[in-house]
Amino acid sequence: MKISYLKLQLLGSFIVDVTGTEFEKFRTVRSKELLIYLALNKDGASRAFLANFFWPNKDEKKQQVNLRQAIAQLIKPIGEEFFHVDDHSIQLNWDAKIFLDAQEFFDAYEFGKLEAAEKLFSGDLVPDFSMLSDESDKWLSSERVRIRNAALDVLHQLTDGRLGHMDYPAAIESARRQLTLDPLRESATFQLMQACAYSGQREEAIAAFDQLEEILADRLAISPKNETFALLNQIEKGEIGTPLTTIEPDLPTPFMAPAVPDYFTGRDVETATLVDLLTNSDHKTVALIGMGGIGKTTLASVTAHQLREAFPDGILWGSLKDSSEENILKLWGQAFGRDFSALSDLNNLAIAVRNTLADKQVLVVLDNAEGDADLELFKQTGEKVRMLVTTRDREVGAAMSHFIDVAELNQETSLQLMGKILNDTDLADNETAKEICDLLEYLPLAVEITAQVLRSRKGVPLERMLERLKDAQHRLGLKAAGVASGMGVRATFEVSWEILNQPLQTLFSNVGIFEGRSFSLEAADSLVETDQFETEDNLHDLAALSLMKWDGEGQRFRQHPLLADFALEKLKDKKKTQKRLVEYYLTFAQEHALNYEALTPEWDNLLATILSLEELEGWEQVLKFTDLLHESWFRFGRFFDADKIYSLAECATRKSENLNLKIRVFIEWSKIMLEQSAYNLAWDKLESSLSLAYQAEEEKSVAQIRYLQSYILFDQGEYQKSLSLLNESIRIFENLEDVSNLVKAKNLQGWLYYEIDKEIDRAQDIANESLSLLSNHEDDFEKISALRLKSNLALKNGDFVSAAKYANQSIEKCDSLNANSEKVSCIYLLVLVYVKTGDLDSAEMWAQQGINLANQFGLLRINALLLHSLSVIYLAKGETGLAKRISTQTIEIYEKIEDRLGYGFALRQLGDIHASLNDSQKANKYWRKAKQVAEHLEHYQLLEQVESRLSNN
Repeated sequence: MKISYLKLQLLGSFIVDVTGTEFEKFRTVRSKELLIYLALNKDGASRAFLANFFWPNKDEKKQQVNLRQAIAQLIKPIGEEFFHVDDHSIQLNWDAKIFLDAQEFFDAYEFGKLEAAEKLFSGDLVPDFSMLSDESDKWLSSERVRIRNAALDVLHQLTDGRLGHMDYPAAIESARRQLTLDPLRESATFQLMQACAYSGQREEAIAAFDQLEEILADRLAISPKNETFALLNQIEKGEIGTPLTTIEPDLPTPFMAPAVPDYFTGRDVETATLVDLLTNSDHKTVALIGMGGIGKTTLASVTAHQLREAFPDGILWGSLKDSSEENILKLWGQAFGRDFSALSDLNNLAIAVRNTLADKQVLVVLDNAEGDADLELFKQTGEKVRMLVTTRDREVGAAMSHFIDVAELNQETSLQLMGKILNDTDLADNETAKEICDLLEYLPLAVEITAQVLRSRKGVPLERMLERLKDAQHRLGLKAAGVASGMGVRATFEVSWEILNQPLQTLFSNVGIFEGRSFSLEAADSLVETDQFETEDNLHDLAALSLMKWDGEGQRFRQHPLLADFALEKLKDKKKTQKRLVEYYLTFAQEHALNYEALTPEWDNLLATILSLEELEGWEQVLKFTDLLHESWFRFGRFFDADKIYSLAECATRKSENLNLKIRVFIEWSKIMLEQSAYNLAWDKLESSLSLAYQAEEEKSVAQIRYLQSYILFDQGEYQKSLSLLNESIRIFENLEDVSNLVKAKNLQGWLYYEIDKEIDRAQDIANESLSLLSNHEDDFEKISALRLKSNLALKNGDFVSAAKYANQSIEKCDSLNANSEKVSCIYLLVLVYVKTGDLDSAEMWAQQGINLANQFGLLRINALLLHSLSVIYLAKGETGLAKRISTQTIEIYEKIEDRLGYGFALRQLGDIHASLNDSQKANKYWRKAKQVAEHLEHYQLLEQVESRLSNN
């Protein structure tokens, strides 16, 4: 007997197959609509809902009649066995043989069967079909979007994987399928450009960009993202993955891998395999997968040492167990002379590091990468970069292009390890030693610790150690549970703990509070009641037992993550230890608040300690930390840390009735937000603090808030509004005789006059006044600002010699203060001087140098100004295509940071570029847009420029 089935194809076309016979024609459109709805809603629907859904404009009686007819017209030709119908509802009978391509697609998608999902997706949901009512058609449109988005995600993941495996033809195909579904999908164009370029199709890659640029401009009036422009520049130069030429500092080749213990043994095969994979294969990412204590970190370190010469540009190392993603990325940047402290977004930080490494032959080792780690941040695109990941998470390892399962040692190699540590070459035939290694499951960490304990207790026979290990397992109940992976490590920990004297136990358990992070001798000493010399001796005793690691530099130590977890279990009073750590780091912050060298290794500990205060309800200490570290967060670019702590500090202010405290926290937090160009968030915080400041009658706070609000408006080109708020701020600072804040406000006032006045007199007076005030105050940063203003004023007045003089003075001041981020703005002035004097080659050289610095420090606004100047330079040199691409890239930045004036000037430049191409229609379009910006901002200079162009075109 032939089994009946119903096969529904809704993707790419609409086909109904009933037991091998295609159902060609529905009696009514409504019955067809009903089948589509039931197929996509597995639980069906009530009759009342369906009646109103398909016939919303009919009365209830007519709705029910129409629904009964549609149901009958649907069921009769297809077959009753495929439906469940009663007086209240209707649904498909999924117990029958029903096959639905859309459901199979989603099943494959959800279970990660991407290639199967790709094959199942044959096109949009019932294309070219519209439902009769607006409500039902709206529903169908939303279903199309849902399925299309899932298909786009499938294709994106597949394209990414195919790029990783260098299957460029398949990557090109899946990238183009994405663009067929969504021509505006920039990420797909990015992938297509990569695939084309890597497969030698350079012109096709550039054409893909041009098509994207055109369609974004026509449909959305926006430009491609910075990353896409950067990729285009690399493709045009034939240097995929290579950033713009940078000035490389003279630094030693970085080598960050930890030292390898002398007694390392038993991994020759794995090491040889790793060396081969990372040097002689196409695998760009390799993972070591294994349980804790199996020796993944040591194996990775040994491999890194063997590959030192194979990677001439260096070997980088980062452990996600004891350091944050931010710290790791910034340290990698520092290794190549890049100061990424001003980067305020993790993704931007990752991109900056990726660009830094793109042309380098480096090995990147990421240790302890678990499932919650964002590995996308660490992925590299450079052709010569290789990445080695260690993880306990099989899913993480499987995501790499190749992975190795790290197994336990065998009996022979375990005995070799034990023998090396004990300096005993006769263990190979020792039955007791064999039994110990067997009991320890041949786990390197367990064997190492056991051997170190034996070495430290000379004269203790192997038989006695075997008895203690067995006893520990018995007491832990591990043996009763059968042989469980890792029980040897746990038993070893217990035996090691029991042989420690009281001071060592106390120290060992207390430093567990660092949870595997690196810590100093002084920090450890603050947790125990012994003198520092005794603490130092005890730490070295623990290191000798392999219960601690000593890096040999700066007296810093760390525990293996498994040991740290065990130590915390043994800690009797965790809160007491946390409080001691808080007190230590409060004192540390007081003494080293602006000491970069001292702070660098302690950032993660400081953050973890402060965050622990929420559990301790130590709100007063939270506020003390914010006061002590606020300036260092600014100076050293720790904006991620600052955001987390200020969020906690805001909670702390809710516990207090002190209005001044709340005001101060809001003001300082808003400054952090301003550094990250988060203008809207900063404005909201300032508005909240302003109402509190008026309530508390705190004039100085009102003045500070008005100054910061004025600064936001100035950056956004709202000059008149900015000046109004700034004048209020200046009046208060003058009344309070607050010279330091007055100078800052006066400098900003000078910049405002520079922008809004046709003449330079008012701005000149302000600049001279600021320098005069600063003669009695040591505020070198404000002197830089005043000198920059003087240079701009000289430029405006056509005095290029003075402009260059003031610009060079400001650069010298920056160099003396190591103020590289300020230096970028001063370099911009020199660029303007050379442009004005017609020395375009010098202007281009300085612009490139400034852009390199701006990229290093993540300075978006000044980067946009320099790019704009570079576009002007290239247009003057006749390199119109390059000028256009840089200008559209500039617009993208201005839109991102909401700099309306910069946006206006960039629009004017795009108009100039199209005018040079004799495209008057597009030139006028961009100039008219620029005119609207100028009128809104009341910026006479920009307005005059675009009106002149419009009238002459």
